[in-house]
Amino acid sequence: MFVKGSIQSSKGTGGDVSESLMVPATAVMWTGERSVVYLKVNGDTPIFRIREVELGNRNGDMFVVNSGLQKGYEVVTNGTFSVDAAAQLQGKKSMMNQKQEKENRFGESENMKMVFPDSFKKEFKSVLPSYFSIKNALVLGSANQVSEYAKNLSESLVSINEADLNDMGKLHFSRIEELLGKVASSQDLKYQRGYFY
Repeated sequence: MFVKGSIQSSKGTGGDVSESLMVPATAVMWTGERSVVYLKVNGDTPIFRIREVELGNRNGDMFVVNSGLQKGYEVVTNGTFSVDAAAQLQGKKSMMNQKQEKENRFGESENMKMVFPDSFKKEFKSVLPSYFSIKNALVLGSANQVSEYAKNLSESLVSINEADLNDMGKLHFSRIEELLGKVASSQDLKYQRGYFY
């Protein structure tokens, strides 16, 4: 049985979702109770600024933005984690760190440094050929091979001891594992390339 209907929202501008400011769900990062997006600062320069937003209802793959953005703002819609990770590494405001950390004399935040023990470096180096196999399969356009190599790399990472990594290192390592799972489970080259990036 099919039913035709219309949905009205009490949130958003004027209560009409079609007139509300919306962003793709992929643009939004959540940190507990806060939702944040990254704005493009100006022109073609790849410089981004974090912005806290208040979200309304979800409409498919889009969120209504109740406050925090204005019409015409450009937000990062794909690769938000990469932008956030870069901000963290530079000691700038990020999803995990809303307040800028005190910088040391080299301009790095002590909390943002990734320190890798020699044992981890050696173990991680051993899985790099699998990583390059994924890259080569993407170049050749073979989704099946990409998926297979991603599964192999994912299985190899399980044997790596990450216990000695600091919090930042563990965060990045877990993100690698998560994205590899997405690459392995997809048969769409476009998505595989996006996750690999």
